[in-house]
Amino acid sequence: MPIFARKIKIKASSQTTPFTMLRESASSNVIPQTFNEYKPSTMEKSKINNLNNHMRDAYDGHESERGRADQGFNVYDMLAPVAIAGEENPQEPAIRERTIELLFAKHDLINKDFQEQFGLLRKHYEILPCFGRSLLDTALRLTPEVVNEWYREGEQKYLPDEFPARITSNLACIYAGLKLVQMLCSRFGHSWDYYFPITFDECADYLSKSLSEYLLGGGNYNKSIIEETFEIMARMKLKHDVDFCFENAGRTLCLRLGDVYDKYTKYRKDYAIVGAVLTANEFRRQFGKSAFCIKANTTVRMKGEATKVWKVDFEALSQVCDVSGFLRRDDKQDAQAQV
Repeated sequence: MPIFARKIKIKASSQTTPFTMLRESASSNVIPQTFNEYKPSTMEKSKINNLNNHMRDAYDGHESERGRADQGFNVYDMLAPVAIAGEENPQEPAIRERTIELLFAKHDLINKDFQEQFGLLRKHYEILPCFGRSLLDTALRLTPEVVNEWYREGEQKYLPDEFPARITSNLACIYAGLKLVQMLCSRFGHSWDYYFPITFDECADYLSKSLSEYLLGGGNYNKSIIEETFEIMARMKLKHDVDFCFENAGRTLCLRLGDVYDKYTKYRKDYAIVGAVLTANEFRRQFGKSAFCIKANTTVRMKGEATKVWKVDFEALSQVCDVSGFLRRDDKQDAQAQV
């Protein structure tokens, strides 16, 4: 709010309506549309769906239509960037790929120098609007060719990290923003290092590291709903030779998918695990088309009885998500297996 010298209040995410979101989104292509108190675990499902749809449409630059009493309609161009603050982040993979996540904590202010600077900003409220005005003035001096050059430079920097194209594009946009700040520094006759405690290159490198750690769970791509489902199943303490077994020296997981998926949906509800959940039929359809499915509805023997299972490429699955829970067996299960 201070950087853009905004006088209006930031709305709580739970108080938004489709009309106000569309109207504000069409008002500017520079000043972000801001939402506060984003906490899906306490919000109505309809509110969450509206916000998620708005984030997708705003990122993709869609138009939206809204009817009038005279049977006509208004068209809203979704131009404004979206900034959302809250204790939780969106769980939907499609939304996460469209975002750049910043994590703030009180721990960041332990450093006394940081505390002093933060206190200075609180006492001199006019500093941030002046900074925003200077950034705008610098941006107005640019040509599209220069901005495109910065964007392409950012793309080349993050391509070796092998992020999905959408995430690489997001990083390249932020990189262009850093170049804008660097140009602002030079306008005042100093280098980047004069104003900031870390170098420009370090700052650009931290972008990809923090994105991988916070947004992508330590990997270089966003986990699909199939992978997230198997990660949760691995935590459910399923019984070996009852719910699943292994073949091919542990490289193939044989899973009684029908029974286990019913337990999985109940487990999510009992432990308040938020996020998207597929129906059993939809999960079978998507999993059957995935690279992890070896064979569907085949027969294996568990405890001497023929059982219908789905065979999973456990070796490939282990390389992209944490499914080590399938390998853990308590003493009682080991004793049963030995008998």
